[in-house]
Amino acid sequence: MKKNKIRKTLEVVRERERERERESNSLKKIGFIYSAKNKEKNELKRNKNNRIKVIKKHQRRMEYEFKKLVCEIKIAKTSFRNHILSLDSPGYFTSSDSYMEDYNGEFKNGDTHYEEDWNQMETLAIHTIDDWYWLASRYVNTELTGNSFNVRVAHSTGYIMTNNFCSVYSYGGIISNNYSNSLRPVFHLKPNIKITGGSGTEDDPYTLGV
Repeated sequence: MKKNKIRKTLEVVRERERERERESNSLKKIGFIYSAKNKEKNELKRNKNNRIKVIKKHQRRMEYEFKKLVCEIKIAKTSFRNHILSLDSPGYFTSSDSYMEDYNGEFKNGDTHYEEDWNQMETLAIHTIDDWYWLASRYVNTELTGNSFNVRVAHSTGYIMTNNFCSVYSYGGIISNNYSNSLRPVFHLKPNIKITGGSGTEDDPYTLGV
């Protein structure tokens, strides 16, 4: 009886030890699984952070390249503008106004070429022909609101005015106009060709001879 009781007690003790071992193994298994999941989670987090760093680095690079490009464009525009303004070409109109950047060097300056011709025609009393006609002369009108580019024209009653062909305004607009006037061509005769008669009018044209 006593031996049987001792045997049963030992079996109970061994069973409890086996249970504790199974519980210990289960806890170890759970801990391993948790550790693996936690490791995987940390790895995913690190990968995500690395991707974010790469994207931010790429964005900073793109922003730098964009700013660099904008700066280069500004430098190029300024250089081109300064080049136009410094051109040794007094025959072309230039302005330091920003709205004229695209038009510097595109239009001719004003001139007084008409004066000699007009004075000569007045002397000969042929400046009034009851018709409008162009004069080979330009006039540039500069104002705060913009610049207008004109060609001088003789009025039918015998005085000089201008026709505005194009205006560039400070707000960025540009307007062009069309006109229709007569021409009075000028001929340079060879030294051996002379005017032998006529007054140069429609009813009494010049006649030429040697």
